[in-house]
Amino acid sequence: MEFDTLIDLVKTVTKNKLKNIDILGNTGNDGPMITALYEGILDGKITSDQTAVRKLYEHINIKDKSYQRVKTRLIRQLYNTTFFIDVSQPMFSERSKAFYNCYRDFACAYILITRDAAKAAIDLLEAVFEKAVKYEFIELCAEVTRFLRLQYGRGGADQDKHERYAQFHRKYEEKRRLEMLAFDRYENLINYYIYKRSPSEEVHTMAAQYFEELLPLAKEADTSQFYFHLYQIGVIKCVSTDDNEGGLLIVGQGLKILESRKNSNKGALLSLAINKLTFLLQLRRFEGNEGDEIVEYCLKQVDEGEFNWFRVYEMFFHYCLYAKRYKNALETYEKVVGHPRFKNMNTVMKDNWNLYGGYLQLLKALKQLDPESVDSVVEPYKPTKFINNFEVFTKDKEGMNIPLVLLPFLIELANKTFDASDSTLENLDKYRIRNIDHAMNVRSNIFLELLIVYAQKDFKPQLYHKKLEPSLNALRSREKTTPLQLFSAEIIPYEDLWDLLNAKEPEK
Repeated sequence: MEFDTLIDLVKTVTKNKLKNIDILGNTGNDGPMITALYEGILDGKITSDQTAVRKLYEHINIKDKSYQRVKTRLIRQLYNTTFFIDVSQPMFSERSKAFYNCYRDFACAYILITRDAAKAAIDLLEAVFEKAVKYEFIELCAEVTRFLRLQYGRGGADQDKHERYAQFHRKYEEKRRLEMLAFDRYENLINYYIYKRSPSEEVHTMAAQYFEELLPLAKEADTSQFYFHLYQIGVIKCVSTDDNEGGLLIVGQGLKILESRKNSNKGALLSLAINKLTFLLQLRRFEGNEGDEIVEYCLKQVDEGEFNWFRVYEMFFHYCLYAKRYKNALETYEKVVGHPRFKNMNTVMKDNWNLYGGYLQLLKALKQLDPESVDSVVEPYKPTKFINNFEVFTKDKEGMNIPLVLLPFLIELANKTFDASDSTLENLDKYRIRNIDHAMNVRSNIFLELLIVYAQKDFKPQLYHKKLEPSLNALRSREKTTPLQLFSAEIIPYEDLWDLLNAKEPEK
């Protein structure tokens, strides 16, 4: 920084009178109460306005002005304190440090411009621009060059630099437009099946159109973010038609491009790699260590205990079940549910693992896992209590609700305790007809039909084998039975469950 720029900065800060910075830890009349509220929330003793008032005061309610003032000041102090977060801590990657510092400095420069400190603002913006280019913060590049273009153009200050930043501004505005286009197309698709995990024909048509629209623009955009959204759309296009070979090709292309770029977002690499594991699972490719190597690659992209760390292990859990590595699945369950941060996960994530625990209990009943090993890790299965643990899946009638509905029936069949004389079979058939007897859930529909007949015939395969042979062949061949139902709704492959239910008891 030139010294005259430093003089400009000093004068600006001095002219705009400083007041005591209202950040967490600063003293004041309400200081002790603010600290008490903050610490109470931090250690979990204060969880609502009602508990806050009880802890901090004697005879006031939550609408009292003194409490509202303390609460409002704490909120403001927390907002202000975010500008002083120490990003040198190990939890911050180099990219995340750069992201935080760039946007903080950009905010500072913006304030300096509005207070007539143009020299200091320009100096800071040029430093921000250099780093934003390095890390491909395209939106920030566009904003910074817009300001630099304006500042250098005022009063003919520096026409060469004005033209230089004008060119940069046009370039990054166009890249931002293309990134936004790819983002918009991707978001239009992804919202269709975040919870149900079941794409539709409409999604496939949209994905194919979007991919064909965006692919010719890739060279012009040439940013990691554009490539990420492009290849994620390609993945959805393949998933929705069960084109797993095509999916592997798409993922391979995306990873090759992103890995070749110095500062690709680890989250983008992780997402594509997880999709690669999904396609291997769908193709039933379990030979060698390819799946384990992908998981190891994924874990290098995340920090232990963060949300994506749990996502990686969720995918690995499915992979182990499909590969019949049931002991590895149990070990994965123990690692995840036993992690200190698991209790902080969102409701859908917790619902998933509650359900997985139930299927480990099913594998115990099917004599595929040691009972003591399962019971030492998984909560004992009690039907009513088990169902009450779910918040989301019970509301979804054709996605992840399917394995939830099937589980109690499967466990009774595995234990040979099912009573065909009650109304369960009738209720299950009504559920099947109302909710899953359509193209989106072909495999689940076939499997539930098989189970109902199995239970009606007193668990004797010889009584129904010929009648059900076409359905069994459909499950085993997987020919055009899975294009619209993703594997996650089928926790253990139905053909494997069928074989285990019909396995002969070992001779004593």
